[in-house]
Amino acid sequence: CADLLAGELIPALQHSSDHLETLPLIMCSAFAGYVAQSAVLVIIKHFGATSAEIVKSCRKITTICISFFIYQKPWTLFHV
Repeated sequence: CADLLAGELIPALQHSSDHLETLPLIMCSAFAGYVAQSAVLVIIKHFGATSAEIVKSCRKITTICISFFIYQKPWTLFHV
């Protein structure tokens, strides 16, 4: 609804129809989001919300560290 009111829906649909390769990417992204959300809910069910938040934080930290190693970014005190 917000995209429709902001006038962004029609250009987005036009872009998707012009570039059909975006549709499988959008579908894969939506599926991955569903799987991730389901995994978090299972962790909450079995181990509690605190454990789920710890797992999510560790995942984020691991992702950031891996990106630094892959893209060879310099570490600064700002990152610590």
